[in-house]
Amino acid sequence: MVNRGAAAGAAAGTLLFRLIPYLVIGMFLGGVVTALVLRRRRPELYARMGRIVLEDAAERD
Repeated sequence: MVNRGAAAGAAAGTLLFRLIPYLVIGMFLGGVVTALVLRRRRPELYARMGRIVLEDAAERD
C-alpha cells in the first residue's frame, strides 16, 4: 500500500483521514442512485440537466 502517512503528516492518524475513501465511494454511489431516481421519476428534469451544461458551453465559444 502507498505510504499515505508521509504525505498527510499528523493528519494521517485521524478518523476523518481513514474514512476518506469510504466517503468518496459513498458520494459516488449516492450520485448514481440520485441520477437513476431522477431518470425514472422526472425524466424531463434528468434530460434538461445535461442539455443545460452543453448549451452553456456552446454559448461561450
